[in-house]
Amino acid sequence: MKLKLIALAVAGMAAAGSANAVFDAGSGDFNGNSELFLFAVDGTANIQGFFDLGVNITDFTPANKGIGTNNSWNLAANTTSGLGGVTGSWSEAWNTFVTASKPGNTQWMVGAYEFDAIGRGIATSNTPTNIVQEQQDFLLQNFQAAEPTFGANTRLGNHSAVANGANTALASSNPAGVLGASFAPSWNGNFVGIAFENLGTAQNVYDMQANFLGGSADVTKFAGQFNLNPAGVLSYTAPVPEPETYALMLAGLGMLGMIVRRRRPR
Repeated sequence: MKLKLIALAVAGMAAAGSANAVFDAGSGDFNGNSELFLFAVDGTANIQGFFDLGVNITDFTPANKGIGTNNSWNLAANTTSGLGGVTGSWSEAWNTFVTASKPGNTQWMVGAYEFDAIGRGIATSNTPTNIVQEQQDFLLQNFQAAEPTFGANTRLGNHSAVANGANTALASSNPAGVLGASFAPSWNGNFVGIAFENLGTAQNVYDMQANFLGGSADVTKFAGQFNLNPAGVLSYTAPVPEPETYALMLAGLGMLGMIVRRRRPR
């Protein structure tokens, strides 16, 4: 799957001959097919890891309950579960990140963004839902301001050579420092919530769409949650209704049918 993270813009890769640009290289905007990304940051060690998850934003919707009910990405092993064979080239970046960072200092988030006919963003957050629902239309559109951050990241690592790649940025070895410093914790200040959480702590996920009416964006909370553990396994889990729940639903429908039949004129 081509890495076309609109939220991860990188200019010039097409000119460099890359077949796996993070977005439509050189277009200067966020139009196109966006994929989910993972950002992990240790602010004490001044290192970050950035991972393309290979899942298109159009497939990750509240109506689909995300991408199913039980999915995972093993960053250390370059494998996934429940994603139809999606694989990545994440292990080198993950190993570099965990060697330099400490689990207790690491925070992470998952997100995506595209600005096409409408602006749409996906962000993890444990900020209360009523606050996230105050996300303003113009601030959501300003998620485009993340382009320089992501563009700088995706010129590093193996993004230009593989479909679903990764990179790290270490302040001591990179002139630009930790490239996600301005991005964390809230999409360069354009997200009303806090998008990052500690390792091992599950996060809610929100779908946000601009309505261009000048007020609040349309915000929907996903049924599932993301979680990243210290071993490098990112999971997305949505609740599955118990058999008893289905039985109650069927019983309710049956009773409703009986009521309707009894009320029919004879």
